[in-house]
Amino acid sequence: MLETCPALRTWFPNNMTDNVFEQKAINRSLITLRYAFLNADRCRGLSADGIFIDEFQDILLDNIPVILAAASHSPFKYYVYSGTPKSEDNPIQQYHAQSTQNEWAIPCERHGTPKDPGTWHWNILDESNIGREGIICDRCGKPLNASHPLATWVRTGPPTDGIQFEGFRIPQLMVPWVDWPELLDNYKNFPRAQFMNECL
Repeated sequence: MLETCPALRTWFPNNMTDNVFEQKAINRSLITLRYAFLNADRCRGLSADGIFIDEFQDILLDNIPVILAAASHSPFKYYVYSGTPKSEDNPIQQYHAQSTQNEWAIPCERHGTPKDPGTWHWNILDESNIGREGIICDRCGKPLNASHPLATWVRTGPPTDGIQFEGFRIPQLMVPWVDWPELLDNYKNFPRAQFMNECL
């Protein structure tokens, strides 16, 4: 992405550090990439303002404090964790339980008073929203627009006590680049648990 995007290439020219694990910007900011599958030793001694962990479900719980220590002296301490749960026994599931558990809510204006969003039916995307050509309202079966101007994130998690994270579920049903025939094929052919995990 740094090589192909002209705007980013301006900040990360080739004459700066240019390798897979380290990218230096013209303002001397640094992107450092490390992996910590079995242990977090490669993350020791780093200093960071932001820590972004992908495939969080595969990180051992004991390794997370070691990784987060890289931001211990930062005034910003910005953390982003992403991944797919795969089971109920993994770090992402435990962190999700402590999150706001935000869901993308899409209105169907066919229900209630036309100009009063409070009376509309709001859809939280799941299997009942899968139509033949796109997402549908789980009440009337008519098409929905995931980019509806009033669609919004809604908190579905527990009360504020103990909440430590903003959490978001991003099902394939809501993204504009999803290949709908492929999604339908997966819905038909994947075991239900696999479809729920990989697509919803």
